[in-house]
Amino acid sequence: TVAATEGIPRALQEKMESFSGYSHHEATGGDTPVNHSHFVVRIQRKVYHILSRVANAGKDYSGRTNKIAHHLALTSAETQRFPGGPASLFADDKFWITEWEDDPQELPPNRLPVGACSASDNFETWDYVFRDKGWAGVPAGIVAGDMRPVSIIVPSTAHNLDLLSEAMLLVPPEQRWEICFATYFLRQ
Repeated sequence: TVAATEGIPRALQEKMESFSGYSHHEATGGDTPVNHSHFVVRIQRKVYHILSRVANAGKDYSGRTNKIAHHLALTSAETQRFPGGPASLFADDKFWITEWEDDPQELPPNRLPVGACSASDNFETWDYVFRDKGWAGVPAGIVAGDMRPVSIIVPSTAHNLDLLSEAMLLVPPEQRWEICFATYFLRQ
């Protein structure tokens, strides 16, 4: 860990570090997927919503593959500030750290992304990828019905977050923070 928020509980930091996995062998050619994920965890009787952005970071000085992971933990009370749900927080490109060259440091508390519903409400990504925007309702309908797991296999990882963001528009706002997801599936 090269940076962490000042005063973060050690158990929470360790749990977030456990979500830092990245499988390089599956990232072939120019397609190096970014894993955007949201998990709900309980640590010492407190519930946290952990959002993670984990990506390929090229090769290190020795030629080995490298990754960069940026995690955000929110309490259930803090999630109320973001009615767009967890996917909406990944739209803030200025918040998520994508490279690190600095010395280790502590980050200031209360540094949060700007939640934005930048998803297309005409489901143009679903139409582009699957040639039918009606498919956006399938994962949303399943999740809203009984919260069972849903997997969507896409031809390219380039649109994963857009597909997720658009599908989330069909989930009632009060249920969006109940949905756990990963845009690049890895075994945890």
